[in-house]
Amino acid sequence: MSINVYLRPDGSKGIRNTIVVGYLVECAHHVSREIVYPYREQGVHLIGFPGCFPNPYSYKIMERLCTHPNVDAVLLVPLGCEGFNKGKLLESIRQSGRPAKLVIIQDTGGTRKSVTEGKAWVEQTLKQLENTPRAPMAIDELVVGTICGGSDATSGFTANPAMGRAFDFLVDQNATCIFEETGELIGMEHWMAKRAENPALGEEIVKTVAKAAKYYAAYGHASLGPGNADGGLTTIEEKSLGAYAVGPIGYLRHHQAGRCTHARRFLLAGRRAGWRAALRFSQHQRQRRNRRTHGVRLAPEFVLDGARLGGGIGHRPGDQGVREPGHL
Repeated sequence: MSINVYLRPDGSKGIRNTIVVGYLVECAHHVSREIVYPYREQGVHLIGFPGCFPNPYSYKIMERLCTHPNVDAVLLVPLGCEGFNKGKLLESIRQSGRPAKLVIIQDTGGTRKSVTEGKAWVEQTLKQLENTPRAPMAIDELVVGTICGGSDATSGFTANPAMGRAFDFLVDQNATCIFEETGELIGMEHWMAKRAENPALGEEIVKTVAKAAKYYAAYGHASLGPGNADGGLTTIEEKSLGAYAVGPIGYLRHHQAGRCTHARRFLLAGRRAGWRAALRFSQHQRQRRNRRTHGVRLAPEFVLDGARLGGGIGHRPGDQGVREPGHL
């Protein structure tokens, strides 16, 4: 079984043909958003890093996102005075064979000129994408990252076990599957450790869930939301029973930011070392971003109770590329 997908010059295959506009400092966020907005229904996505300082972790994240298999072209938008190594990132993207351009706001002449130049490049590149070559892609080449969805009552009892069954099928077909939400595994860590591919990984899973529990205690809020309680769930352990049904074999960390290259089911553990920095982003924003860095092409999301925001680059079923709230 195979489908026709987009073939990249570096040999990777994507199920979407996306242009990303990436801001490299918060000061360039507005300009980047204005560039993207007219083309938000044409597969143009907004990503970025807000910090002004040089940061190896953020560089690796942006490099992975900009060379994601679903990405065909990249427009980078820095202000000009930030510490991000924009030249190195531009060169890395071009080495992957993707068209890439740098619009430096201070060099271009300000906000309006930068927006105009960025839009012109996007329009030109969208026309070029029509000629992107296609190639067959089999299930064993697919990387799937998933999340249960909104704060509904039944995700633990229905959606997560359904994902587990789907993962069983995909792993049997030699696909790579990733799941996460460590905080929703509290109480199940020792059972999950028994399902790890080796004892050392089992111990790491136990430590990771303990770290997540400590994080939620410091945060003052856990993964059990009002919607869960309204639907009948009483404890985080009850919710964790559903998450456990997905079940790990291998193990990844967010800060590795490396792509999965072999068939396995992975638990993607949360990066919670810098708690104060992490709180600047919502839990689901971090989860989507970090799934993409591991090469996730497809990101199914079970939503039973309302709209959810889509994440850039990775494809959700039913998501046509619009970066606005969308209900599955």
